[in-house]
Amino acid sequence: MEFKSKIVDSAVASYYPPRRIINEALTIVSKEDGAAVPSYTSSQRTIERKRRKKYLPLPRPKSFGEIMIPDELKKTNGGGRFLLYDNESSSHRIIILSSDDDLDRLSNSEHWHSDGTFKIAPQLFEQLYVIHGYIYGRALPLVYYMVAGTAEVLYNEVFDVILQNVSGRPKTITIDFEKAVENSLGLQQSFVDDSQVRRCLKNFGCLAFVPVPFVIVEFEKIQESAPDL
Repeated sequence: MEFKSKIVDSAVASYYPPRRIINEALTIVSKEDGAAVPSYTSSQRTIERKRRKKYLPLPRPKSFGEIMIPDELKKTNGGGRFLLYDNESSSHRIIILSSDDDLDRLSNSEHWHSDGTFKIAPQLFEQLYVIHGYIYGRALPLVYYMVAGTAEVLYNEVFDVILQNVSGRPKTITIDFEKAVENSLGLQQSFVDDSQVRRCLKNFGCLAFVPVPFVIVEFEKIQESAPDL
């Protein structure tokens, strides 16, 4: 049956989710053959079964030297670059993932939001970090990077690569309170050297004591007095 052949071919040739594969295959089904189309659940199982046969479970790496990224995972579905950087270090591995389109989006975003997690970091890596850019008011994940530690030198390496691959600079970067990231962005020195920066950052803590109706007004006052970094 043409429908089944279509979903099988798409299952092994793409990384599209089952729903997309099934919906695209349905567009070629005639009215006469519609009644013979398997259920969604049955079609989904067919897709998953074919993929399991093609992508056999890979052995879990015991060291960074054993991590080999297949060529097909270094590119987007459209054939563009996705593996932005891999230092291939055997002890302090760093892998950065982003497409050229997403780097362009990050270049055009005035505000970046960066946050990391330890819970879902891949095996051997200390942390998975994601940098979001704001496009038309929506926060979109644009850069992913995995680091084998939390040392400042690792974050310096990461941000050097990212900044070399974007054409613009954001007005603001929102980060968590990880000291190494803060230092790698140069915020520590600004805090030490500039009394206006220190006063501005300390004022943020005072917002907790401001009556709720006036929080936005006071926040905007702090924002207006903030120096350009």
